[in-house]
Amino acid sequence: MLKLAEVIKMIEFRTKEEFLSVGLGFTDYFEEMVFDMCILKDGFMMYDPVTMYMYDSNHIKMFFVEQKYRPVGAI
Repeated sequence: MLKLAEVIKMIEFRTKEEFLSVGLGFTDYFEEMVFDMCILKDGFMMYDPVTMYMYDSNHIKMFFVEQKYRPVGAI
């Protein structure tokens, strides 16, 4: 039987603007620099809305996101 975390797909972000536009944000400067580094290195970062962690291209947890994901157009 599949677990819920296995069913929900990660959300890919290719720019900081995409990331910020859905209500997510950075807690500190370090997280923002990690995000920028991953975008520069891999071209994207992935967000898991179940665990609320950002992952790099190797599926390694990079940092926790405190804000809730709000898809564009959601109220």
